[in-house]
Amino acid sequence: MRTATAIGLVLIAVAIGIMVVLPDDDDRNTTTTTEPSPITPTSTKEPPRPAPPQLTVLSSPAGATVEVGIKAVDGAITPGTGRVVGVTPLTNVELTDADVSYGPTFTNLYVEVRLDGYAPYLQIFGLGESGLEPGETYEIDVTLSVP
Repeated sequence: MRTATAIGLVLIAVAIGIMVVLPDDDDRNTTTTTEPSPITPTSTKEPPRPAPPQLTVLSSPAGATVEVGIKAVDGAITPGTGRVVGVTPLTNVELTDADVSYGPTFTNLYVEVRLDGYAPYLQIFGLGESGLEPGETYEIDVTLSVP
């Protein structure tokens, strides 16, 4: 099919490409076909959310119990008020806002590492006003000491 235009150019879009028909000097058609570019679907989905904050705990000796989310009760850090997340070595333990202790002048993450026969180890992560940072990994590598 040929269609005349004011400039003598015809574009025919087809499912497999684009055909350009140009008249030449001896009234013959010169045809050029190009391959279509891949169709990139547009998405209305939200961008991926950052990974949740995580905790990694290593201890020497291994096998220590790890408790996160310990709360400060009446100003005193009180082990047993959090949740036990496993024994060392621990990697990629997901943290939540419930693991954070908020006070009038602090926002902290308290983590206790304990093993029978060794002194308990308490790690305090001082957090900013925003609390836990998405995608952040909080790390502890401790050598437990004999009391």
